[in-house]
Amino acid sequence: MFRSIKIENFRGFKHFELQQLGRINLLVGLNNSGKTSILEAVQLLCSRTNIEPLTEIMLNRGESFRSDDKLRRSRYDSYLDIRHLFFGHEIQAESKFSITSVNDKLNETLIRSIENSPIKVYSASTEDSREQL
Repeated sequence: MFRSIKIENFRGFKHFELQQLGRINLLVGLNNSGKTSILEAVQLLCSRTNIEPLTEIMLNRGESFRSDDKLRRSRYDSYLDIRHLFFGHEIQAESKFSITSVNDKLNETLIRSIENSPIKVYSASTEDSREQL
């Protein structure tokens, strides 16, 4: 169970933090205020190194564009427009977003960045040791 969650540079959030979370939490707010983005952040954090939920989220939101190739028929033949994942929809080399949670036994951080190396996901224990997954 998450005790808190911190979101940085993800979707509409430059910096956002929820603390003192309980077993049941209610998110309320106006349309387009970020409720779904918070749920997506939690989903991404829970998926760890599995990139499939991220792909599904972006395809469901229509954050993709199709190839000009007329032979492509599947929705998975789209290219994801990853700009939508970053605050302000602007990305450059070294742009990143992070989602961090604290629960009873573990601090976890998911970091997605634009760089030349593979995507890295770190899981940090409460003793602050880091292990690359």
